[in-house]
Amino acid sequence: TGGLHVTIAMDTEEEAEYHRLLLEKKLGLFLQLAEEIISLAQKFLGDISASLKGKSPPSTRSRVLLGLGLKTFRSFECLVADARAGRAEAQHHLKSQVETFLYLLWVREDIGDTNAKLVWAKSSDERRKYFAKQAEPDSKFYSQSYGDNVQQLIKGIEQEWEAFEGKKLVKIAEEAKADAYYQRIYRLACDPSHIADLTGYMPFLREDFSTGPIGGAYWAYLALDYGCHIMFDSLQMAAEFLGAQLTKQIEAFKAQRESIVAMK
Repeated sequence: TGGLHVTIAMDTEEEAEYHRLLLEKKLGLFLQLAEEIISLAQKFLGDISASLKGKSPPSTRSRVLLGLGLKTFRSFECLVADARAGRAEAQHHLKSQVETFLYLLWVREDIGDTNAKLVWAKSSDERRKYFAKQAEPDSKFYSQSYGDNVQQLIKGIEQEWEAFEGKKLVKIAEEAKADAYYQRIYRLACDPSHIADLTGYMPFLREDFSTGPIGGAYWAYLALDYGCHIMFDSLQMAAEFLGAQLTKQIEAFKAQRESIVAMK
């Protein structure tokens, strides 16, 4: 993160103000970069939609990959919205973004439909479990419907499903050759998604409860930085899907990101 840091008591007032202004500037520049990324992603969504019209339905693998890609992008959009407000909660969306992206990479590793079916089945099974615990009148119907979908998806690959069902995300990342994404991004995003950021919300560190936690803008900055990393790779995959050349644009985005991080 280019030496950027946030402290509570160790900096002098002058140093603290310097770092606050630097963070504010970097955050603003990252938001500009994020908007450029979103604009390009929106264009690709339109191009992909157009490419599918009038053609036979895509394979299960393609459907799952497109769904995971869209979820990755929408999570990034939500991340940007929270980061614009300087909210540390941008990290929650980073967690969704990187987890989805890891499943995307794992499905992409398999040129067949097996991994795609397993991830789709996992999604349906989670919904089945949710509705099975609810008391609303339609819950039983939905639970049964999702359960039926699971059974259809795993037909013929029951052994693979048994091995996959309890597989941890860290293993998914390893098998997708994306361990760095798990170790550097997912684990970082998990901390504020749980209880690790409690101190920043507590009274002895603040008087104004109308704002976010202490250091919220810093966590938003980190979320933007890592979220942009994921979008670089996501856009490259979208370009490959369309047979488009995007290397120069991605490199330009990366250069923008590096210049922002290097600011001191």
